[in-house]
Amino acid sequence: MPDIQHVDIGPCWVKFGTLGSETNLGWTKGGVKLAVDTQTTEIEVDQETDPVKTNITKRPITVSAPLAEFTLEVLGFALPGSTLYTNKATLTTNLTGENNDLVFTAKTTGDNRGPGNDISIQYIDPGTVTAACSVAVSGKAIAVTLKYADSAVTALASEVKTAIENSTAAAALVTVANAAENTGAGVVTAMAVTFLTGGKQKLVVESAANEDLNDYANSLILHPTNREDADKSMDVWFPAAIPVGKFDVTYEKENPKIITLEFKAFPDTSGKTLVIGDTTTTEA
Repeated sequence: MPDIQHVDIGPCWVKFGTLGSETNLGWTKGGVKLAVDTQTTEIEVDQETDPVKTNITKRPITVSAPLAEFTLEVLGFALPGSTLYTNKATLTTNLTGENNDLVFTAKTTGDNRGPGNDISIQYIDPGTVTAACSVAVSGKAIAVTLKYADSAVTALASEVKTAIENSTAAAALVTVANAAENTGAGVVTAMAVTFLTGGKQKLVVESAANEDLNDYANSLILHPTNREDADKSMDVWFPAAIPVGKFDVTYEKENPKIITLEFKAFPDTSGKTLVIGDTTTTEA
């Protein structure tokens, strides 16, 4: 019977990179297009008026993704052979007291964009008894509510470090280490919102004549945005997709810059070019 639940509309997320740790390439504008072109040839014989057989000769598969986030990371994906250099943003605290300063360094891998100058750290004095440090993350703002007892903050720098490292969201943004000549054994103080600084990036594009594009093949996933991350039932997976550097960027006052990233799909070592649905399905 027909089922309205099978009528599907809506955009998708585009994820690309090493299998199992693909990077979400962010917002798109204009629709992601998947094109499959099965090409055939007809076999004819003298004794028959109609073809007696049809063979598939090739099946080129392409994905066109108009990416709306204009970043050096996205440009790097669009230009195979380019190299992205990143100087990570850092923050070294300068608190009153001894052995209580930490160094925060931005993480610039995975879904993180930019060198990290937009990451901030805050230490909050709760003003009431708090048994342990706790961490809250909003976007790229990390707020640490400090341990408090006997009318004062009692949180050690080492405890702040541990709390951030134990927070999945915070640990995805920064690494933490003791500042030079600091042991982490000192009590910290409240600190206003403070941004990491000094981060820089550049993308270097060099001659890529005769480069083998297969060297840049990676896992590509199209995941419908109307499904939970764990729901892979309508995912489209390309185990060996190659990004091709074709795009036009217009600098104008009204419309955002769009990088249309084009992928070509090729078979992997097992012969798979395209898998639609949950890849964990048993093949039996």
